[in-house]
Amino acid sequence: MIKYGLALLLGIFFVILSTIINTYIGINFGMGFGFGLLALIASFIIFKTFLKNFDRNIVSLVFIIGTSMLTIHNILGTGIMLVEKFDATLPEWFIPSKNILEKRILVPSIWVTPILIIFVINIMSTLLGLLYTITLYKNFIEEERLVFPNLAASATMMDALFTGGEEVKIVFLSILTGFTISLVQQILLLFKINIYYFDLTPFLPKGIVFAFSLSIGFMAVGYIISASTSLSTLLSGLITYFIISPYSISKGIIPYSKDIRSLYSSLVFKVTLSPAMGILILGGIGLSIFGLIMRGKKKHGYKYGYIDLYYILWRRMIGNKKVFITMFLLTILLGISVYILNPLAPLHPFYSLIFFIYSVFIGSFLELVLLVRMIGESGMGMGIFSIVLYDIPIFLTGYRAYSGYMTGSMFIPSSWTAPSIIGLMKYNDKFDISLKEIVGGKIVGWIVSFIVSSITTLLLWRYRGFGTISMPAVGLLQQAVYINMLAKGNISGTIDPFTFIVGGVVGSILEVATPLSMIGIALGMLIPPQYVIALGVGGIIRFLTDRKMGKEYFKKRGMLIATGLLTSSLLVEIISIIIRSVQNV
Repeated sequence: MIKYGLALLLGIFFVILSTIINTYIGINFGMGFGFGLLALIASFIIFKTFLKNFDRNIVSLVFIIGTSMLTIHNILGTGIMLVEKFDATLPEWFIPSKNILEKRILVPSIWVTPILIIFVINIMSTLLGLLYTITLYKNFIEEERLVFPNLAASATMMDALFTGGEEVKIVFLSILTGFTISLVQQILLLFKINIYYFDLTPFLPKGIVFAFSLSIGFMAVGYIISASTSLSTLLSGLITYFIISPYSISKGIIPYSKDIRSLYSSLVFKVTLSPAMGILILGGIGLSIFGLIMRGKKKHGYKYGYIDLYYILWRRMIGNKKVFITMFLLTILLGISVYILNPLAPLHPFYSLIFFIYSVFIGSFLELVLLVRMIGESGMGMGIFSIVLYDIPIFLTGYRAYSGYMTGSMFIPSSWTAPSIIGLMKYNDKFDISLKEIVGGKIVGWIVSFIVSSITTLLLWRYRGFGTISMPAVGLLQQAVYINMLAKGNISGTIDPFTFIVGGVVGSILEVATPLSMIGIALGMLIPPQYVIALGVGGIIRFLTDRKMGKEYFKKRGMLIATGLLTSSLLVEIISIIIRSVQNV
């Protein structure tokens, strides 16, 4: 019992630390970091020091609790910024009135009710998404391409720590090597010597937008994911930034800018988003059709298409009495909440219910499959799926108010927990933990992180403010500007139906007929240019080692080296962020 109590305390400590840091950098920079590898290593050392007998199960419990976050800094902070900076009208069950915000009033009687409502809705939507995950996880585990790079690295680290000997030496030697390289890069940056990031745009013909980062961490990710995915991303990225970008500028589709960030943003939202989303969404449907036609004749990259997975989901859901009853009750409770709170106000609650039903039976399923496959293949996830699956359908109805775009996503069955649970079960031979223990650990982490995230967000707002010199809140501003555009009706041309459909058809054909990865192609059209080369370098190394040394090399040594490099890069990045944050205080 002592070791389980210590595991609980350590897990809570790591999730509190992770939540505070991610809340701060998420608000200010719009990014986040996973602390799983660090929590795993630290907990192993602590158990090794203070306990005589412990096993993988107990370390895994710390890892799961410490990495299970249900943060609300994005939705709560964006809501506050919309009211303060954009004069948005939001329901008071979600955000207090502008008068209260202007006076920076932070008293429990005002904030407890909206925070409690957000918590209950988030828990119900997360649990509903969890049911979908539990129902389908065995099928996703069978997909060879879904390697879940981050969890694969953690599983390898776990194995090395408990196995010891040569394996742990390889990991820690690579950690030392990667830490040294990354640290030198960051130190030189302080002296304005940049050997980390290179912007080639000013030296290339007008319209070509390109940069590359010598990030050890991204190279490691490119190596861990399949060579097919990494090299597909590289090829797609090069075509996007060297061909599509200058062509779009020459035709006046997007404006030219010397600022690489502005040019990248215009390119994504006006040109590449449509075909990329078509590849990801319609491409999956195309694979289902090809799968039915060619079943038993030729395999494509995925064993299960959308049609297969949708049938399996509801067959198992209905066939399992406990799961079905739980799903039914959660759906009813969320539906009642939707009707009472009416996220699509000022429309009648009936419209909110229609959108909720679509989200439960179609939207959330598609989002879950897309997230699992993207994170499973590349280790990266994007909230961009919600734009196509939820925001644009609402926008096309003519809805022009803030509430629906800001609060509607709260009532959607959450898919974000699916990749982590599926990845943990895929490598369960190394984590040695049951599905029941995973769910229990995650619930503990969710509750703690929600509370910490709420308190941290409100304290930062109260004593620093959002959009100030000390708290620029760039992460919140980006979301607030986007929602303001939707609410004011100032967004157009984000999704082009023709390129959306063409992307879906081409993506599914390439997946079936070539070694290219559909996910990799779409990813190359969406990620910033600086990451394309880093991922590609990792993919090239993986391709060469697989070919010259055999695929067993990856399992025996390559994965160990990549895990160490990824860990060290993450550690240096966290230290760098903390130092820069302290300097800005």
